[in-house]
Order: sequence, then C-alpha cells, then structure tokens
Amino acid sequence: MNEQVKEERKGIKTKYEYVPNVNQVIGSVKDVLIAACVTSSEKEKEALMERLKEEITHALVPVRPGRSNPRPDNPRKSKFHHNQKLNG
Repeated sequence: MNEQVKEERKGIKTKYEYVPNVNQVIGSVKDVLIAACVTSSEKEKEALMERLKEEITHALVPVRPGRSNPRPDNPRKSKFHHNQKLNG
C-alpha cells in the first residue's frame, strides 16, 4: 500500500514524504474486512475494498525526520507493582 501512495503522490511537490497512519489504517481494515467477510456478493466485496483503499489514501501523515519528543513521566507509574504484593 505504501508503494501505491508513493506512486499517486509522485508528481506532487511537498516538504515531507507522506505515509499512511498505521493506527487509522488498522481501524479501517478491521471494520471493512469484517464486513467483506460477512458479505456474500462479490460486487459488494470489491466496493468495500475500494472504500478501504480510499480511506488509506486519506489517512496520510507527513514523516518529519529528526523529530523526537521525550514522553513525559507518568506519575501513576509504580516502581513496585501492587497487584503482585504478598500479604505476610
């Protein structure tokens, strides 16, 4: 799918390279794949797969090189996990 997106965006001049957002793609695939498996009509399956391709091409995000933001410390993170605490 990445190659198809690159081919479609080949003539477009942008500052960054664009790739599909994996989280959005997984959500789309999950919904459409279940519907395609349940459907018995081949036309409907093809229509669902085309819709999936459209959703993937709309879920593009730029790849910004050298971007690294540290995650903030979680105050709820415990050094010792209480669900394994022994009574005794």
